[in-house]
Formats: sequence, structure tokens, C-alpha cells
Amino acid sequence: MSNPLPEIDAATLAGRLKRENIALIDVREPEEHEDERIAGSALVPPASFDPGKVTADHAGRTLVLYCLSGTRSARAAALFPAAGLPVPLTLHEGIFGWKAAGLPTEGSGV
Repeated sequence: MSNPLPEIDAATLAGRLKRENIALIDVREPEEHEDERIAGSALVPPASFDPGKVTADHAGRTLVLYCLSGTRSARAAALFPAAGLPVPLTLHEGIFGWKAAGLPTEGSGV
């Protein structure tokens, strides 16, 4: 039986974003990110997702991956152990969870 990937809920993440050095990584497609995203997030689409590059680009920061519902971010997080890297956190229920917690998003479709 495999261990579940570490998750963070929206309310906890919102608090930690204010006081910690977190790299929030959106693992959706570019048009989804343009339409709606969490402020301050960086886009790394699935087609170009490389755990080593993501880790190097955000060295010294806590990585938190997110997508729309949590499926794609869990898939991306699962790539880290095979690359010999620590598994990042994923946002529980993605943007859906973020919005359900009453937290704001930004973008052209908001």
C-alpha cells in the first residue's frame, strides 16, 4: 500500500502564503491559468512539467502544486520521488477547494 501524497487545505495555505516563502505552482494548461488562477502562482503545464526543473527554479521555497480539482497536481507530485526529490504539497481539491473556502482567484474569466 502506497503512502498518500501530502496535501494542504486552502485555509491553511492562505495563512502560510502570508508568512512563508512558498512557490505556488499551477499544473494546468495555459488557457486555464489565464482564465482563473490563484494570485502569485506560476504556471508549469503538464506537457513541460519536470520535477527537477521546478525544484531548481524555486530552490529554498516550499512547493505547493495545484490544479482544478487535485487530480493533475497529485499526478505531478507523484513524479518527484522517481527523480529523487522530496514530494511537494498539493492543494486539497485544487481551485475548487480554494474557492469553496471563500478565497479569491484572479484572471480573465473571473
